[in-house]
Amino acid sequence: EPSTPNGLITNYTVFVTESSADEVWLVFTDSDMSTTIDSLSPYTTYYTQIGACTSAGCSTAEDSDSVTTASDYPSGQAAPAISVTSSTAIDLSWTEPSYPNGEIIRYEVWQADSDGDGEINVANTTDSMSLDVTDLTPFTEYQFRILPYNDVGTDTDSPWASGTTDEAAPLSMSTPFIEAISDTEFNISWSEPDADQANGIVTSYIVHWYLSSSSEFVELDTLSSSDTSYLASDPSMEAYTNYTFYVECCNSVGCVDSEAVTAATLQSAPSGLDDPSPESSTSSSIEMTWSTPAKENGPTPTYYLSSIMTSLSYPFPPVVQGRRFPGFSYYIYPGSVIPSGKEYSGIKLYFKTSQPDGLIIFAADTDQNDYIIIQMNNCQPEFHFDPQDNPFTVDMTSVTSVCFNDSSWHSLYAYRDEDSGYLIIDDTYTATETISTTKTIIDPDYVYFGGLPSDFSFSSRDISSKITDYSFVGCLRDAQFLSKVSSSEQWSSLDWDEYSSYSNLMPRDGCPVSLSEGVHF
Repeated sequence: EPSTPNGLITNYTVFVTESSADEVWLVFTDSDMSTTIDSLSPYTTYYTQIGACTSAGCSTAEDSDSVTTASDYPSGQAAPAISVTSSTAIDLSWTEPSYPNGEIIRYEVWQADSDGDGEINVANTTDSMSLDVTDLTPFTEYQFRILPYNDVGTDTDSPWASGTTDEAAPLSMSTPFIEAISDTEFNISWSEPDADQANGIVTSYIVHWYLSSSSEFVELDTLSSSDTSYLASDPSMEAYTNYTFYVECCNSVGCVDSEAVTAATLQSAPSGLDDPSPESSTSSSIEMTWSTPAKENGPTPTYYLSSIMTSLSYPFPPVVQGRRFPGFSYYIYPGSVIPSGKEYSGIKLYFKTSQPDGLIIFAADTDQNDYIIIQMNNCQPEFHFDPQDNPFTVDMTSVTSVCFNDSSWHSLYAYRDEDSGYLIIDDTYTATETISTTKTIIDPDYVYFGGLPSDFSFSSRDISSKITDYSFVGCLRDAQFLSKVSSSEQWSSLDWDEYSSYSNLMPRDGCPVSLSEGVHF
């Protein structure tokens, strides 16, 4: 009550103003001598003045009282500003929350990956509103947020802000796979490095090879980032020779080399063989000598010396690598050339013939419970196989009417995988067949090339009804068998000279380039 009421006090008034505002609020008028003022802001100083009224009028105290409200949780924290400074560092800066609601005593900085997972507290700062975050992974998106604390604590955080570190040079490149496909060509393939190894966007691949003439690696070709294989060839490459390659992977910052891999080109016919020379003779013999070829183009060659009557002398026709089958002839190889106990089999070769029918390959176990047949039938290749009384037939009749007995080389790829069979000719014509079976293993004990003996007997009418009666007449070359299937196929070349026996042919390389029609002796 005023010290000098000057009458009966009818009511009291309370005026409030913030320390930072000029506006005065009338928040109370009543005859009571106490009140509670609410809806105030946390951690804010307010000034109050009391007024008293009688029936004659009102007066207000000259002095005002001040009071500061208690702290509350901060609110309105903005997302941090992000500045990428390198491939492993990001600078953060932030401002005080819009409503500190008390004295800010520290900030927590939280980090997460691009999906918001793996959230960690990377810093607690008390006297700074910036942070240099280091030891990050190159070319990786990170998210950051700020949690402000005052003397009450915190129950708010800023929105996430994201940034991606700069690229860095790649860390590693996968080892390339190299396969010789001819006597002067390689197929080189590789896998794109994982993101944590690429350290950025791959821009190119560079294929290098070791050039013996300069005793150093040189660039063979530069490829785009979408390429993962390359056909390597060079006029200087020679048959049956080791060459070393590696692949360099590059992004916008730098490059990294793969391990170097060495592989050999395929064999070809020897070249530069001089004529033999007679050394001594008797009335019934001549001793002949000769030198090795200028280029063997393969393992140590086998030599064949032929003689003819001078009066009937004629030059041999030019030949290419392969084996010629004149008819009624065959090779026998052990069944081990085809991997046993596998649910797959694969055969690749080239063939050339002018005949519409002829047996190319027959492989079976001793009891002929399972078998593989590759043959010409009505001028087209066929592929038959039987994993233990579940016969398959894959032919070209529904794919094409093209005949392949045109005396030209054709590639053949026959493959079986459990209950499916595939036959591909010239990488163009593809036939497939699938049946339902639980038996998928073929374990041959022998493999015939080119035909069968005239007295060969079959244990099943199923086989004899499928297999042609004709021997193969023509040439075969580059026969390979699928030896392993893992991340990629591995093939083993047939060594024609590793036969068990043969009949009605000369076991040596050489297919005539061309022969005139007629009878050949």
